[in-house]
Amino acid sequence: MIEDFAGHNYLDEGVRGKKQFKKYLEYKAEIVNHNTHPREAAKVFPTGLYENYPNYKSFKPTGEHKDFMHAHMRVTHEHRTFFLVNDNTKQIIIKQIGTHDPQW
Repeated sequence: MIEDFAGHNYLDEGVRGKKQFKKYLEYKAEIVNHNTHPREAAKVFPTGLYENYPNYKSFKPTGEHKDFMHAHMRVTHEHRTFFLVNDNTKQIIIKQIGTHDPQW
């Protein structure tokens, strides 16, 4: 798993943001520690909705993102984790945490 969300962390400030980030870390741990697909890891959380975004912002997986699918998981009701998933190579690139819509 690669975390590439520098500049794209939109979680709330203070205690509330720390709780949201903790939930992201729990989701990440479920994926990494149990070698779980993000779709299955999302099912562990009450708010965990996993959805593909196949054509978001005309995302064209070329070059380093060839064979990747754009997807997101709901961290809280208002915040998502956006990432790229390559099922063939089992690679995950986290692109953004927080907010309802992708900004990257």
